[in-house]
Amino acid sequence: MATVRASLILDGILIVVTAVAFSPALRHVLDHDQAEISLAHVESWPDTRNVVVRDAIVDEEHALRSGNDVLVPMLVPNQRDQPVRLVAKYSRGAHENREPFHGLLRDIWWEGLNSDEKKAFERHGVMLADDVKVLDLDPPIDLFVYAFMVGFVTVLMGIFTLVTWLRRRR
Repeated sequence: MATVRASLILDGILIVVTAVAFSPALRHVLDHDQAEISLAHVESWPDTRNVVVRDAIVDEEHALRSGNDVLVPMLVPNQRDQPVRLVAKYSRGAHENREPFHGLLRDIWWEGLNSDEKKAFERHGVMLADDVKVLDLDPPIDLFVYAFMVGFVTVLMGIFTLVTWLRRRR
């Protein structure tokens, strides 16, 4: 019986760890607000992560391909010499280069540019701001990702516990 109890404790821990690991996706799903920002006048980022960006252009010349995604610096039209504060992210071939840009700020915990992407931009002569953010222009599927991962781990751990219990019963 101790093995089944240990298995249940392990199941609970793994389900909680999975739920916490994917909590940025859940936070995006629960965020129903929307803010409109002008990239030229943004002093601080809004509390909501659903944003509409105006007064910005994408710098296709310095676009990076990262897997299936394209990362493109967003610039203020008359301030091209300023550090880039926002990078657009979208799937290849899924974006039109025109305002306004509707997207989701990816800035919870590990979301955003990774160190390799930052270095690649720097190698291409793109100066990034310290607080650079990623604007995901693709429609989010965060609820599906969260529900699938937590559900998958829950079912997997349930099967594991059932097998342990059946073996212990013999």
